[in-house]
Amino acid sequence: MTLLAGLLLMPGARAAAQSYSDSIYAWQHHYKAEFLVTEKSPLTAADTGFIRFYPPDPAWKLPARFTLREDRRDLLLPTYNHTSKPFREYGYLDFEIGGTGYRLFVYQNVNYMTTDSLHLFLPFTDLTNSETTYGGGRYIDLSVADIRDGHILLDFNKAYNPYCAFAGGYSCPVPPPENSLPVAVAAGEQQFAGTVRE
Repeated sequence: MTLLAGLLLMPGARAAAQSYSDSIYAWQHHYKAEFLVTEKSPLTAADTGFIRFYPPDPAWKLPARFTLREDRRDLLLPTYNHTSKPFREYGYLDFEIGGTGYRLFVYQNVNYMTTDSLHLFLPFTDLTNSETTYGGGRYIDLSVADIRDGHILLDFNKAYNPYCAFAGGYSCPVPPPENSLPVAVAAGEQQFAGTVRE
């Protein structure tokens, strides 16, 4: 590529990056707004001002290979208030971070399968937990509809906190050990900067 061609492409690349950032900011705005209309929300309108995110970073939007589990067993995931919730194993995602391969498992919430059969739940932990992000891990929502030819985009910029990060008394699934990433995922929601209610 010539220098001139590179210079001509740069504005387009900047525009694409800006467009992506805008889409993440829009997602963050919607995420905060949901707290104000959700029954039994842990946050008030004032509380949402203490929600923090890493700056949008397209490097954390990763292509992943999806594999459907043949033995989609039902299981109980433990929660942080010492109860459990029913989930079904659905499949797993293989992807790379910095040239190293990782795998995360995705689940379906059995209680929601009749109303939202396309929703996939991905709970995970990483090395930012208890440092810059919630100590109990974070979640990512995916959709079966986004799987194309065995592939899906895994966007860590959309990682969010469980309700337990904001207040006690909620049944938040604990990310299973196999979904523990030995890397720092510096993307998505950070630790809540407000007061955590008991």
